[in-house]
Amino acid sequence: MFLLNTDRLHVGDIILTSDKTLRSKGIRALTRGDFSHVMLYVADHSYIHSDGSGVHAGNTQRRLFGSAAGAVVLRLRDFDEATAERACAFARSEVGKQYSRMEAARSKSRREAPDQLEDSNRQFCSRLVAQAYAFAGTSLVSNPNYCYPSDFLDSPQLRTVETPLRHANSAEIEFARSESPLEMQTRATNFILSEVRKLSGMDIQTFEQLPGLLFKSPQHDRAVCEIVKASGYLELWKEDVRRNPWRYDVEQFASLPHSPSELVRAARLELLGAARQMEQFKMAHGQARRPVQRDPGRLFPVGSDQAQGAGADEDHDKWLSPSSLPTAANGERARPPWPTSGTS
Repeated sequence: MFLLNTDRLHVGDIILTSDKTLRSKGIRALTRGDFSHVMLYVADHSYIHSDGSGVHAGNTQRRLFGSAAGAVVLRLRDFDEATAERACAFARSEVGKQYSRMEAARSKSRREAPDQLEDSNRQFCSRLVAQAYAFAGTSLVSNPNYCYPSDFLDSPQLRTVETPLRHANSAEIEFARSESPLEMQTRATNFILSEVRKLSGMDIQTFEQLPGLLFKSPQHDRAVCEIVKASGYLELWKEDVRRNPWRYDVEQFASLPHSPSELVRAARLELLGAARQMEQFKMAHGQARRPVQRDPGRLFPVGSDQAQGAGADEDHDKWLSPSSLPTAANGERARPPWPTSGTS
């Protein structure tokens, strides 16, 4: 088994994947490409993508590949950190948005038409990544609203990163297959957005769209607060304390079975991660007060043509964006951030 080699990844890297599932085989056949899925690497061990569950984050330490050919990583030829960070900010702002098979299927006829716009309030994997970079001012494909995973391989703006995968050891495989706290965040996020849609009658797809709703309909403020409390989201931090007490107790941290140099490295990475999360929180707060996206406050009534872009029966399993509250980069920490010998 293989894992993404995060030592070789940069924020903003584009990850193309394939597997042996019927879904992956079907997408590759329809798009005539070698890959069926696209993800955006946004932070330490964290990526954001759109699949049948919607737009959400994942942990690279839980993404196993059956072979070294299971993934390709692409990077801007003229890498610019500000552009990559801006693309990642866009992806975070889309967290919670439902997946649309219908919109993905429309790529077949619309991907070569740059003027074909999207107005569905929905996402799919290649659209998410292409729109993220378009938002950051970099055009990677002919039409960022309708495109295939394979289109990124053909982009002259991107280059291939060598040896993006490495062998996973037995402890890493065991961890990857264990229960993830991201599932708790997914359920909480799903509950909040679903209940807010019921409450408001509006097609609220992301947390970024919530301020727009409350500015326009302040009478919902108290009810939305109660929904958030009932979701269990405000209690999720307790799970991280339970799983990773070393992050909160200096004595437990010092007693971890690692060398002093490894502990120093881990502490520095924790501080760097915390600073990055606070910057993301500040950015999200600024976006809520002064929208910078296409129109994050724009609201679609439930049942409208725009709201039905994905169909009413699409799954919407989502994760709360780190740009919304200063939580861990991907909702969990697999182990102290040192090489493969760490503890769970």
